[in-house]
Amino acid sequence: MDELQLLQRWAGPGLDPSEAMVTSARTILLRAIEKPVTRRSALLQKARRQAGGSLTKVAGLAAICTSAIMLQPHTPLGLPGHRALGWLSLLLVMRLEGGTGWASAVGLASALGTLAIGRSPNGSFWGVLQYVVAGIGIDAFLAARPQLAKNPLYLAGLGGLLLLLVGWITPISNSFVAGVSLRGIWVSLTSMGASSWVRLLGSDLGFGAGAGVIGYSVAWLVDRQWQRLTERFGIESNE
Repeated sequence: MDELQLLQRWAGPGLDPSEAMVTSARTILLRAIEKPVTRRSALLQKARRQAGGSLTKVAGLAAICTSAIMLQPHTPLGLPGHRALGWLSLLLVMRLEGGTGWASAVGLASALGTLAIGRSPNGSFWGVLQYVVAGIGIDAFLAARPQLAKNPLYLAGLGGLLLLLVGWITPISNSFVAGVSLRGIWVSLTSMGASSWVRLLGSDLGFGAGAGVIGYSVAWLVDRQWQRLTERFGIESNE
């Protein structure tokens, strides 16, 4: 059915639509057909803006960071929070390079991937929940205070705070999985001496701060190297 027949059905058989009405009907139909495409284009443009104009770079970086977090080795150093130098740094890199939402997305993907390949510290989702909570925390803090992303010292403070907030999740979940009751966990925590608390909190603050500085440095290096690649190979920055 063409536009003329459609208009005759709407207006009735006794009226002859003008050329202007036919043109208007054609425009409305084309807009209705193209509307979903326009929405998808708007979503892509928004993602590119959040990714600093290069969705290709951020998508590739997300895959690398997710894989690195999933495969990060468990080193028996006996230092609480030392692995945050790896996974927390990479989550910060994703937020600095991709914008709001990327740290949460990579944190969730890393948690599910680590669980799927059997590398969760205690075999449950509790063992990798810190990736998800930290990713959400990074996005929330930097969305509320975007100026923190511009200074490595601010990111060091943010990293230390985040690790203090999430660093307890895996150790306590290990006790849950082992069958320790809430009362038993509370007794263990309250029986810790002052030196143990200082060592625990100091390690979290130190390694979290280190993760913030590393994340800032890696993001800066990625930007520099990507700029060189775009100039050398003619990669479009808005791809």
